[in-house]
Amino acid sequence: MELEPDAAIANWAISYFRSHGPATLRDLLWWTGLRHKDVQPLWDDITGSLERLVVDGVDYYLDPATLPQCEALSRATTDPLLTVAFDEILLGFQARSAVLHPDHFEAVVPGRNGMFRPVVIDGGRAIGTWSRDRHTGMTVDPFHGVVSGKVARALPRLARNPPG
Repeated sequence: MELEPDAAIANWAISYFRSHGPATLRDLLWWTGLRHKDVQPLWDDITGSLERLVVDGVDYYLDPATLPQCEALSRATTDPLLTVAFDEILLGFQARSAVLHPDHFEAVVPGRNGMFRPVVIDGGRAIGTWSRDRHTGMTVDPFHGVVSGKVARALPRLARNPPG
């Protein structure tokens, strides 16, 4: 089934927010490469089936079914986890500061060359990068000198089954 261009754009945008939300209009434009002038006339159709959240004066959109899951998802993100190098948790959004402090961007993207390193996430925030190591299974380079006890205790489990 072929969609008309406007319907295709709206469908793509809604799919983005349902899979990446909460996300902003800027995130959508950045991720899809669409232009504001192509999305703006369709904005009411796009956002009509989405939930809107306002955080610090910024509008975020997400699938309404995500809201009841937020508390459980929040608890699930308290355990440390490893991402692959080009994980959507960083690449899916133009503004990455919710996960990665801007001061640490250079550690994750050395030389700002577009080559993302895999990161360690703790409490929903990137706390360092990691790599495979022949001797220990993995090496973690924390942004702040040492990893917390919680992360250190999780590393053996994470090293047994790293992503990628």
